[in-house]
Amino acid sequence: MKSTPFLLEKMKPFLVFFALWIGLVLLFGTPTALIPNPIIQYVRMVPATLLDYAFLVIISGLLAFYLSFSNQPKTNLPIGVASVAGFISFACPICNYLLVAALGFPFILSTIEPLRPFLGIVSIGLFLLFFYFQWTKKCIRLPTLGFFKSKKVNEYNVNK
Repeated sequence: MKSTPFLLEKMKPFLVFFALWIGLVLLFGTPTALIPNPIIQYVRMVPATLLDYAFLVIISGLLAFYLSFSNQPKTNLPIGVASVAGFISFACPICNYLLVAALGFPFILSTIEPLRPFLGIVSIGLFLLFFYFQWTKKCIRLPTLGFFKSKKVNEYNVNK
């Protein structure tokens, strides 16, 4: 019976990953009305497509994977950009009050709505590119806008 705690300890990151994945799907899917909710009566102005559901599941899974297994600091600019682009890719652009207030209704319908599938693909690509560079130790110094400066200048021995 001593193998049970050892097995549970080995499975812990995967259990955290699946719990985060389900939590993120619910967190992102509920306010975007991709997951029906009897408490919040919300109707999408743009009908949900199969691509919206695919982006919801894939981007939530990639973000859960990053949060579960990454040894990088959790404040990372490429992951933040990928997450925001991913959210815009499956969220209803007309119903997003922040986007409408910032960009205006005509701009959203003429520009953001047609670009939503592209934003989803770019988001997935940014996640995968980040994972590739992280796990092959080919570190690319991306700009952090001065907010999060790393104390380790040459963590991955880039110049060697």
